[in-house]
Amino acid sequence: MNAVSNQDQYSKLNQYYGRTGIIADIQAAIDTLRRQKDALRDTDLAAFDQIHIGGRKATLDMIADLPPTVGHQPRILDAGCGLGGSARLLSQKLTAQVIGLDITHAYCHGAALLSQAVGLDPYTHFCRATVQHLPFSNHAFNMVISQHVCMNIENKSHMLAEFRRVLTPGGCLLLHEIVAGAQAPPHYPTPWAADASMSFLVSAETLRDSVQTAGFLPHHWQDITAPALAWWDRLLNGAPTAAPRAQPTGAQVVFGAMSDQVRDNIVRNLRQQRIQIIQAAFTAP
Repeated sequence: MNAVSNQDQYSKLNQYYGRTGIIADIQAAIDTLRRQKDALRDTDLAAFDQIHIGGRKATLDMIADLPPTVGHQPRILDAGCGLGGSARLLSQKLTAQVIGLDITHAYCHGAALLSQAVGLDPYTHFCRATVQHLPFSNHAFNMVISQHVCMNIENKSHMLAEFRRVLTPGGCLLLHEIVAGAQAPPHYPTPWAADASMSFLVSAETLRDSVQTAGFLPHHWQDITAPALAWWDRLLNGAPTAAPRAQPTGAQVVFGAMSDQVRDNIVRNLRQQRIQIIQAAFTAP
């Protein structure tokens, strides 16, 4: 993409993700929780700050089998951090300093508000930038985590080269991504795109090859489409989850009036094998 079309794409993403009123809705959700709780913790935000399939458990599963080279108290980049749910979770579970980066200004603002609300602002910091141009020095991080980001990136090789650049030798790249299924194309709108012009899905095989071509060594790769669909089924059927049903969901906070439509389409795309979900870990040699 040339510079003009890059800017057009960034503008589309900002408009789609950063809808008018999202910050007010986040603040309202915080105020509601404060009336219900004596003191807020990061787990209290789980209903709406984990805007990826599988919620908190998906992030916990990603760090269950970390390579030993990551080390103690790692420096972590959450690339495409959304509202910062994973950044807050990782800061607690790994005793880490986490920088969350997102192209959407409203997400960075909202993530900072949420971290402040639960007292994790000293451990999580958020900045606006694109994953294709990371504003960090070489070898700045021991770990890069990316959840549901690749679908919006056309030049994945550039993004992966940036991940490789900012990782220390032996550092870890964790991926939790949506890829193209056997029955393309997906139904739109989806959580990541209003239409096909914003969506750059590739097959699982293509993504894995691209990561290895960028110089990463495979540590773990798993197709988690079936458990992802099961998670949605439990959520939609009202089974007990880590997120109280009385709280707003991530889709409601992020997409407002469109939340039901994007939710229904993501489930339909999973059922019809139009998308798959992969979870993977790679190391930087």
